[in-house]
Amino acid sequence: MGNKHRRIGFISYDEEPEIIPLTRIQTGGTEEEEQQPTDEQPPLLNDYIPGAIYDGQGNIVTEESFRANLKKVKAEARNLNWSALARLVLYSGLGISILMLSYGAYKKYFQTPKNPVETIIKSKTERER
Repeated sequence: MGNKHRRIGFISYDEEPEIIPLTRIQTGGTEEEEQQPTDEQPPLLNDYIPGAIYDGQGNIVTEESFRANLKKVKAEARNLNWSALARLVLYSGLGISILMLSYGAYKKYFQTPKNPVETIIKSKTERER
């Protein structure tokens, strides 16, 4: 049984790793049909990795790496959407509760009654009981 938890990262070597130079992929054609690279025409990336292109920063992009990057970006966008929605619910709930509390305090302490004299008399009679 292997490791359940695999570490992601760079592998460090004690010695210098062996570097294997890129070789041209044989596509099944004969040597006469293929163009031989000359000094005027450098070999293309597509000759080494079929379907690969260079991106704006000069990195090699294959279909698999493109799809993996697309999945990663979509997952990040979903995560941001959920966190934005959670923040919206939290802040709107806080705002509504503060408004309700302030409205209740306003009605109790600051709003003048329709008949202030009658209210004062009622409160004195309630205290006497």
